[in-house]
Amino acid sequence: MIVQKIPPDEKDLRNYLGGHFSFLKTLMRGGTGSQRMVYKSGLPLFDTIAAQYTDLNYCNFQQYQEGLAIRMCRRAEGYIAAMRYQEITRIAFFTTPKEDAYIEINVQAQTQAIVLIVPSISIASLRLFATKNFPATLLQITH
Repeated sequence: MIVQKIPPDEKDLRNYLGGHFSFLKTLMRGGTGSQRMVYKSGLPLFDTIAAQYTDLNYCNFQQYQEGLAIRMCRRAEGYIAAMRYQEITRIAFFTTPKEDAYIEINVQAQTQAIVLIVPSISIASLRLFATKNFPATLLQITH
């Protein structure tokens, strides 16, 4: 896993994650990026940056052929956590009584799960998105 400030040239990160999907595959998948989410915890660099601000820390993720990139921007500076699918041990989707959903991503060599809050989304649409876009061996979907 790579966690760093976004470099001006992301070529190395794209290569690390297996490159973008083709235009046709992106259309068939319904896109490769997520809606806006709120970063909660799990990445030390992101935690340090998030602690400096009192407002919500928005992020999103983008899927690549061999992995996933979580991006967060603060004050015109971007940060990225890039992880390959073989480094991810679990991607769990949960809903709360307030009808919000959250995602937990467990990564090898990291003790704390990465937690992202997905506001105002139904479990049905979250389940459809997850089963369509993530390897089935990593998924755990609960209510």
